[in-house]
Amino acid sequence: MKTRFLTGIILALILVPILVFDQLFPLFEVLGVIFVILAAIEMLNMFSKKKPIGLLVRIATIFFTLMVYYSAVSVADSDRNLMFDMIFRASDRAFAAVIMGSLLILFTIMVFKQDFDGSDVGYSLTTINYVGLGVAAMMVLRLEGLEFMIFALLIPIATDVFAYLFGVKFGKHKMAPGISPKKSWEGAIAGTFFAIVLGTMFAYFYGSIFENGFRTIFGNPAKFGEFGELARILQLLIIIFVTFAASVIGQIGDLVASKLKRTYDIKDFGTIFPGHGGVLDRFDSVIFVSLFLIIFFTFIRYLLLI
Repeated sequence: MKTRFLTGIILALILVPILVFDQLFPLFEVLGVIFVILAAIEMLNMFSKKKPIGLLVRIATIFFTLMVYYSAVSVADSDRNLMFDMIFRASDRAFAAVIMGSLLILFTIMVFKQDFDGSDVGYSLTTINYVGLGVAAMMVLRLEGLEFMIFALLIPIATDVFAYLFGVKFGKHKMAPGISPKKSWEGAIAGTFFAIVLGTMFAYFYGSIFENGFRTIFGNPAKFGEFGELARILQLLIIIFVTFAASVIGQIGDLVASKLKRTYDIKDFGTIFPGHGGVLDRFDSVIFVSLFLIIFFTFIRYLLLI
């Protein structure tokens, strides 16, 4: 526990300034690349527990994971001068081309490499999409605004902390004993409740706290049109729903990671963070929350035509 706590403090001291200050955004980009590479390696190492994965396949998988990451981020933001943006120039066609290219290359490798079959293609595509899109979602939230990245971090952190505290004290009914024996329904409910309280307070009172005027984090007309003009009670209800859904989805993300680890008989994805495990151990819930928030933003902007 002491090692876990110290690692958390060190991570916070390193990540918070890089996350908060725009001047350090290039470092945040570099971290994004490092996270993608490390997470892809963690996934491939996990899959190799059942069947060795050759160097060629590893290189191809990591390469296309990075390309999916870059193309997804570039599609989401064409104004900021992202690293290697000259490759993509914020084109949705580039994103589609990367996905198609990964399929063609992996299936070609399957033809010419005898020990590389359909299930191996599935391993590579899972890595490419889970890691590439997951880390891209986190980067896109930071590009949208610091408040969205904080929101995406606050919800799973609050959920995990209070789920653990209440689960240890009151947990009696196991939620998924075959996947994560220590998780209980009591802990999950408590974690979700406090995540809703803290996440809603941050999202609803964001403008009052940081801008000296009422505005929810979804009230920027440049990003969400007339969403901020809705009645305050309606905005509050929507924020509560989004926070509730994000907390639940974050817990699902954690359980997905737990099931993968149990399936491949590993304790952690990696060891880079002492007491926490690997990149995916630390950010599994955040990835799912980030993906969900991106989907929600898309729904608000385009499906509701706000």
